[in-house]
Amino acid sequence: MQLSWLNLAIFLAGLKGRAFDRLPGWAVAVGFGALGLTVLLTLFELFYRLMDGPFPTIPPDVQPVYVHRRKLYPWMVATALLELLLLVFRPRIPASWVDNWEIAELIVPLGSCVIFWFLYYNARRFDYGQTVLPTNAWLHWVYTSGELEHFTGLDPKAPQETWMGPGGLLYVGDFAPWGLTLYQLVKAEANLAAPPKVIFTFEKTSFASKSQPGGAKSLEIMRVAIPQGRTDDLAVIQTKLRALCPKVDIRLAPE
Repeated sequence: MQLSWLNLAIFLAGLKGRAFDRLPGWAVAVGFGALGLTVLLTLFELFYRLMDGPFPTIPPDVQPVYVHRRKLYPWMVATALLELLLLVFRPRIPASWVDNWEIAELIVPLGSCVIFWFLYYNARRFDYGQTVLPTNAWLHWVYTSGELEHFTGLDPKAPQETWMGPGGLLYVGDFAPWGLTLYQLVKAEANLAAPPKVIFTFEKTSFASKSQPGGAKSLEIMRVAIPQGRTDDLAVIQTKLRALCPKVDIRLAPE
């Protein structure tokens, strides 16, 4: 590997006196930017895969879902159109704008690649987890008419059911993994007062900033309805989650 990088460096250095000198400055910047971006995103991918483990293996007879990735596609198309507009309108701009315009032409694709990699990695994790969860679940709750009438924010078109397993929780079409680097369970407690429910609290990490170099953190709460006659399942869920997430505060059943 070290020899390969050395050979690449020697090759690029040899081009300096020939091809590179004949290229416009923006083309050289784009080339090195693309090369550097590829290396950077590869390192990101390796780091997060090391932290989160391999992606779940989807059985060949299971159709993968694209629920979370599909939400990103319109934004990707819009970004590509923005870059296209920057290129199309460059000949029409005043000469005093050219330098800043070229910077924008570089920032839009390079910046969007980093942002979309971050978002797409998470979306892939969520879609893969949601796909395989029913194939390896601890339990499956199906709700009868009226059991969800006191719960708001649910998708009426999604299956009225809950799946829980090693990969996470799927509640009426809304998926949450238990323990990813950027999204993880921090608390779980049962509330048996009508309507009975399990309250799961997840911590979500988004982009880092100067004030929050480790990433901005926020909490997301899922209130999962307990079907009639299924409160005995809470002890099973508690045992499974405590084994899977030993540092998480989990209180679902009497000790």
